[in-house]
Amino acid sequence: MAAGVCTGTVDADGFSPMNGSNAGYMVHGQIVLSTSYAVGGDTIAASVFGIGRITDMIIQGANVIAAGTNAVVLSPHVATDGSVDKVQAFWSGAATNSVLTQVAANTDLSGYTAQVIVFGT
Repeated sequence: MAAGVCTGTVDADGFSPMNGSNAGYMVHGQIVLSTSYAVGGDTIAASVFGIGRITDMIIQGANVIAAGTNAVVLSPHVATDGSVDKVQAFWSGAATNSVLTQVAANTDLSGYTAQVIVFGT
C-alpha cells in the first residue's frame, strides 16, 4: 500500500443514482487507512468508488473506529475546489482526558476500517 493513501471498496449494489440536476451518485462502501498515515490526511481517489469526483463523504459509526489500543475519529477533508480529497484521522494517543490531535505522520493505521457513504458525480 502506498504511503498516505486510503483504499476503498464498493459494496455489492452500492451505487444509487441521485435525483437532481447534478446527475450524482450515492455509493456505500468501506475505506481502509494506510500503513503510513500522511500529515494532513490520507488521500482518497474518487475512482476507487467508480465516480469522477467526491462531493461529500459520511463516515459511519459516529466517526469513531477502534483497532488495538486507540480509538480514531475520522473526518473527510474538503479541498479548495469543494471536493473531498483526503480522510483525516484524530486521536488522543496514549494520553487519557486529552484533546484529540491529528495522528502522527507515518503511523500505521491499516488496521482501521470504516463504513462510508460517498456522494459524487
